[in-house]
Amino acid sequence: MIVRADFGRGLAHQTYSFWKNLKPDVTVVIDNREIDHNADPDNPEAAWPLQLDRYPGAIISPWKGYTAPLIPSAIEALRSCAVIYTAETHYDESLQSHPSILHVNPEFYRGAKATHYWYATSWRTAELPSGDIVPTPIDDDDLLVKAPGPGRILHIAGHRAAGDRNGTNIVTKMMKTETTFEWKLAHQDGLRMHPRSLQTTVLATRSEDRWSIYDDCSILVYPRRYGGQSLQVNEAMARGLAVVMSDVEPNPETWPIIPVATRPGGNVRTPSGRIPLAQTMAHSLREALHDLQDLETLQHHQVASLIWARRNSWSEWLPKIRKVIDAY
Repeated sequence: MIVRADFGRGLAHQTYSFWKNLKPDVTVVIDNREIDHNADPDNPEAAWPLQLDRYPGAIISPWKGYTAPLIPSAIEALRSCAVIYTAETHYDESLQSHPSILHVNPEFYRGAKATHYWYATSWRTAELPSGDIVPTPIDDDDLLVKAPGPGRILHIAGHRAAGDRNGTNIVTKMMKTETTFEWKLAHQDGLRMHPRSLQTTVLATRSEDRWSIYDDCSILVYPRRYGGQSLQVNEAMARGLAVVMSDVEPNPETWPIIPVATRPGGNVRTPSGRIPLAQTMAHSLREALHDLQDLETLQHHQVASLIWARRNSWSEWLPKIRKVIDAY
């Protein structure tokens, strides 16, 4: 298995989850600190710290980009395996000739060859190699047993370079007008647009316990501008939050969300090409939030989130995933 360990990154959470539950024979950790300068907006040369203690006995391979090879010991160890699991990329083009399972993030797909392709959602799969829908399952220990009830409204900002993917601009504008709500704003990058005059809790998602982000919250507002995997939505549902999300595909078919209307809103350049963006309609978002002030409505959606999370837990998915891997 090839894993990431850069603290706070989605790929690190995803690959650690698979590593912990699949217990691979060989682990190669990607060290991309030489080329990763996104950790601190006030210090552009800072790289994300690596959580190497998660992977005792792993091979650490520096990685300098898509055209650079992994170290020979990493290649040799991976080629000794019946199959390699990796997310987003093989990190070394020579590994594409070996049996592999590539967990694709469509916006980063560059035409890599694999034996099996897995996709977290159905987004853009019509344009990609044939594969299976396999989410990043939720650890059973992270599931709440009952809905949390009333609480604050949470928004988690995404990377600014990703075309305001999580719809943070419209949320921060709404914070200025919808002052009757209690808001919590979490961020991965430095948040320049935060309305600091409001009584809004702001915290970084690189917390040692990222699950604390969801404490005291009842609703996740996530007006995403394009589709794909969202570990934060998975986590919010595991914590029983009602999720208000843009109606772009495949959100409504993937999660039991409260959909809000969108209109076309330009496009963003990604490694796989330009992707159209959606712009959430403010009136639709406002109506959804006001509807959720009704306790019965709120709890209905919170219970739906918990049911979805249980159906997408590791106890449900591990036998299916192991069946594919053990066939090699």
